[in-house]
Amino acid sequence: MNYYVKNKGDVFYYDPSGQRITIYHKGESVSFSFDDIQLIKRFKSYPLAENRMQWFPWDNYNYSIIRLKNGKKFIITSLLVPNMDVPIASGRIRLEKRFYPIVQGT
Repeated sequence: MNYYVKNKGDVFYYDPSGQRITIYHKGESVSFSFDDIQLIKRFKSYPLAENRMQWFPWDNYNYSIIRLKNGKKFIITSLLVPNMDVPIASGRIRLEKRFYPIVQGT
């Protein structure tokens, strides 16, 4: 339910040739290039992050927080985008491992 509520009604569009992402969230459309991304924080279970056998039903759940240079941020759960592997510099991606990656706060 946590993931469903965060991205209910959202649309994520990725344009690989133009290296752009467009997110439709609560009636608002935001489009940005990879250069506009300051940081992507990825939250994964230990087995998913370490590419190990998954024991629990939630082990394949994950979410990402995309923080733009202008201060905007977006939560993208695995119900919207199963794997947020976009080709940006690894220095702008931070991985955090959790036993159960529930979306908190933000």
